[in-house]
Amino acid sequence: MSGGDKSTRCDLFVFGANDEGQLGTGCKEEKVFIPTRAIRGASFWSMSIVGGSKHTLLQDEHGNVFVAGQNTDRQLGYFNSSPPNSKVAAIEDPAQTSLCEFTLKRNDVAFCAATWDSSAYVLQGSATEALNEVIHTEGKGLDGELGRGACISTAEIRTVRSSAGSYLDPLDPLPDQVRSFAAGHSHYVAVLKNGQVWGWGKANKSQLGDLQESSTKKISEPRQLPDIGFEAVKIVCGKEFTYIVADPADGRHLILGQDKGGLKSNMPASIQNWKDIGATWNAIYVLYQDGTLQAWGKEFLYQLVPPGLPPLDQIAIGSEHVLALTRASDTSPSKLISWGWGEHGNCGDVSTMDPPPAMPRCCVTGRWNEIDIPGSILSIGAAQATSFVLTEVRSQSSNLAEVNDVVELTVQQNIE
Repeated sequence: MSGGDKSTRCDLFVFGANDEGQLGTGCKEEKVFIPTRAIRGASFWSMSIVGGSKHTLLQDEHGNVFVAGQNTDRQLGYFNSSPPNSKVAAIEDPAQTSLCEFTLKRNDVAFCAATWDSSAYVLQGSATEALNEVIHTEGKGLDGELGRGACISTAEIRTVRSSAGSYLDPLDPLPDQVRSFAAGHSHYVAVLKNGQVWGWGKANKSQLGDLQESSTKKISEPRQLPDIGFEAVKIVCGKEFTYIVADPADGRHLILGQDKGGLKSNMPASIQNWKDIGATWNAIYVLYQDGTLQAWGKEFLYQLVPPGLPPLDQIAIGSEHVLALTRASDTSPSKLISWGWGEHGNCGDVSTMDPPPAMPRCCVTGRWNEIDIPGSILSIGAAQATSFVLTEVRSQSSNLAEVNDVVELTVQQNIE
């Protein structure tokens, strides 16, 4: 779909935890239960969402990454007081410890991911003019997740490149292009096009494989992980595990980590014909091409897959909740639904459910909450108790309740 039809526009609706502005609505609120418009008239038509403890990275189809939320440890970088012409430049503003509106971070990103207090960006090959992938990390990491050796914070290691500003040196390039990139609580993993799997960060729960050094608790620089026995095409991470899958026609899959909650002992023999995968802190979700959803792992406070679930078209998996778009049929339009731990509003307004989920955790279990969003839903995303919905709406629908009336996200600001 393209944005050529001037009678329509793309809007971003958000709900969930927002105590550090991570929803990008322009203000801070502990909990947002009612879907709120954060962006009106977005310059993108698809998105992917990742997030850390209280910060969010939104990547669009053009390679732009917009960021919002906590920046106490510079997990979002340093911000320009005025947009310079330089593509990657920065002016330090120590007082800027959070961003309450989505702001352009980079416009040259192939993949991005986030751990609890850090962010990482895999740059597009055309931007780096290199065959090998260049990765930037920033923020704080006590377990090697910055990939910078003994460095545990990037707040003081900026390297001046020009009078316009400064930026961080990248990590050593990986030996091939990245095919998939993900992060857990304290580790990063990349699948390369040559079939290798690389990772760094916390390793004490075998989330980076069974390493030869039994005493290894962390990997502080990118390292090739042990061979997995098949060609990987995609990865996702839970809190302390990594889930790697082969092509849908192949169906092989592998978990790096421990058998917490039956995570490994209950995994199916094959996930052939998978469409998408995701992971909460302690469980794995597989959406199949026929619209069915399968999950296994620790069932903490809520049933992983509610009974009677209709066929799904999209899924977005947060730290402890699921956001999904049902498949439209001749008799029923697609619907946005959610279940899981909804304490912060990330499952929408659950007060109208009959009966409402018990306070304070508001866990939606054995059923789902149906969420009304204006327009036609294009893309959904979820992170740490946060939910994001990109919709196509007709321009005359300008009287919708919103926080940011007009936010044009264009390639203007650059921060590092």
